[in-house]
Amino acid sequence: MEKPTYFYHATSPDNERLIKESDRLKPQKHQHSKWKCLVKNCPEYASVPDGVWLSATLEHGALPFFSPYGARRVKIPIKSVIQQLGGKVKLYEGVTVRSNRDETYVRLMLVREDATFEVLQHMKELDVADNPCLKLTGEYRVARPPTLIDVYVPYPIDISNWDNVNTWPDSGTRENNRLERISDTV
Repeated sequence: MEKPTYFYHATSPDNERLIKESDRLKPQKHQHSKWKCLVKNCPEYASVPDGVWLSATLEHGALPFFSPYGARRVKIPIKSVIQQLGGKVKLYEGVTVRSNRDETYVRLMLVREDATFEVLQHMKELDVADNPCLKLTGEYRVARPPTLIDVYVPYPIDISNWDNVNTWPDSGTRENNRLERISDTV
C-alpha cells in the first residue's frame, strides 16, 4: 500500500470560481452515474445523498489526466477531511468497477461515525484501520494502482487552503475517450 497524505478533487474552471468564493466543496448529485456509481443500480437508489467525490490514489505517482468533472485538480489533506467529519469516521465499500485497461476502481463512502444514510444498508462497512483499500488511522495507506480508490463524502468540505495542483488543458478529449473505455459492469 502507498502512503497518501491528500485526497484529490477534480472540477471545472467555472466550478473552481464558485468553490473559491465559498471555500467549500458542496455536496451535489452526480450526472455521471456509470462513471461514479456508488452502489449497484445507482440510478435506482434515490437514497444516495448528495456528495463530493475525492480520489485517494495517484496513478503511477501522478494525478489522473481524465475526469468527467473537469480539468482542474485540487488536493485536500486527508487529516483535514477526517477532522471536519468530527474525527471519528466510518468507511463503507460500494461498487467495484473494472476497466478494459486492467484497472479496478473501488468506490468508498466516508461518513461521520453516527451517520444513518439509508444507502449504507446496501454497502459493506470496512474497518478504518485494517482493510485492503484505504486505512485511515495512524499512517494513512491506500491501495496501489491498478486499484484506484474513489471516496464519496456526503458533507460539505472546507477548502479554505485551496491548492490547485494541476490543470490539463486538453483533458476533455482524453476524458471522453477514457469514459468510453470504462466497462459498464456496475
